Amino acid sequence: MFSVIFYKAMHLTGLFMAFMGLAVLALGPEPSNRRRAIIFHGIGLTLALVGGFGMAGKLGMMASFPAWLLVKTVLWLLLGALPVLMRRIPAVANMSWWALPLVVVIAAWLALYKPF
Repeated sequence: MFSVIFYKAMHLTGLFMAFMGLAVLALGPEPSNRRRAIIFHGIGLTLALVGGFGMAGKLGMMASFPAWLLVKTVLWLLLGALPVLMRRIPAVANMSWWALPLVVVIAAWLALYKPF
């Protein structure tokens, strides 16, 4: 129904929204901003998931479900759990400033090179 470019734009927009929400949460926002950041993060994760799997379906990857796509799905699950971890373990919020760019690099590398 939609093109690969549409799904890619949806995927990247979702990632941008999810990481913006995580950045606000890592700063330790006021309670009113925290709720908005979590909503933004959740909508972003949903867009990233739908866009990523829509793209994979359009490219014919869903029949065999490659291992690199499984790794990206696990990264997505970790990003989904990160707000809870940030709230319960304050050191995770501080560490996320350095770890999140690394997660982006790993996910992009997996998508571009499809190593396994």
